Amino acid sequence: MVTTPYGFFIYVGETSTVSSIYLEKVSDGYMLGSLITKPAERRKGYATQVMQKVVDFADKYNSTLTLIADGDIPQDALENFYGSFGFVKDGCIMRRPPKPVPN
Repeated sequence: MVTTPYGFFIYVGETSTVSSIYLEKVSDGYMLGSLITKPAERRKGYATQVMQKVVDFADKYNSTLTLIADGDIPQDALENFYGSFGFVKDGCIMRRPPKPVPN
């Protein structure tokens, strides 16, 4: 994790970052930026690894995650990917409430 004054990056990669996302603190949790994976490393599960780290973090700190679901990727692909992590679509916004972390 790399921290900035406004938020932080979560990333995966052995010797260099292959996939990352920026999280910015907002009133009820975190707003997610674009999830980026190097083109040569796509379809290898790196984005899924990053998102699992994000939801684990959010659950640990009882935080809601929010993202804007638009861009170049088809809506059904966005909804399927983020929906697999518990995000629910509301217009162009997708939100994921925190899940209780087992003790």
